[in-house]
Amino acid sequence: QKLVSVFKSLQLGYLRNAQYSDLRMRRYMAKDKNDMFIARKVIPYQKDKQRIMDLKRIFNADYLPDGGRVEYAAGEILGFAEVTKKPFGLGAEDEFSETGTTRPVIANVAVKKKARQCGIGSKLVDACEDIVMSWIPTFSEIILEVDEDNPRAQNFYRKRGYQEVFSNPTCRRYDTSGYFLKEVRTTKICMRKNLVLEQAKKEMKNVVLDSNAFGKFWKAIS
Repeated sequence: QKLVSVFKSLQLGYLRNAQYSDLRMRRYMAKDKNDMFIARKVIPYQKDKQRIMDLKRIFNADYLPDGGRVEYAAGEILGFAEVTKKPFGLGAEDEFSETGTTRPVIANVAVKKKARQCGIGSKLVDACEDIVMSWIPTFSEIILEVDEDNPRAQNFYRKRGYQEVFSNPTCRRYDTSGYFLKEVRTTKICMRKNLVLEQAKKEMKNVVLDSNAFGKFWKAIS
């Protein structure tokens, strides 16, 4: 049993270091546009922690026990997500795309088990979508891939407006169930969301229909 635990620790340590190096390379060395978002636990301010200056950055700030009357700091990491502009083909549809095969792709969305079911995942995906809508040149869609054997994640994205495009059975992932680390074949489902429609919905939320105000405006220009 102890031997298995040692192998598990080595495998997970290798994967952790490999992913960290991959993230650093994409963040600082890759030519493609990339934005990363980290969700952290909010704690009372401590000298060795990063101070949170703007309370608007705190999700669910209304539920803070002291009502926001003290200073806060960023604590442990609870979630992560990133979005990268990179080549991602959709077959025949690329012929009708203004940007060809280059698309924003969301990846590595993860939330700690103890912090799930409280909106962190949604906020991370929101952040990815919002930043893409500010990119230049603009994009009309956003892409992600989800494992075929993860129906919970698929439902999460469907509720957020993502639709299945195709399944890719040639993907691979690491399997740590055995004594040694190995790559196994897996199927991923490509999902896509229309950002033009998303932007229109957000703009409609800012529109206030006031018949009296419209009447005054019409009278002023008549």
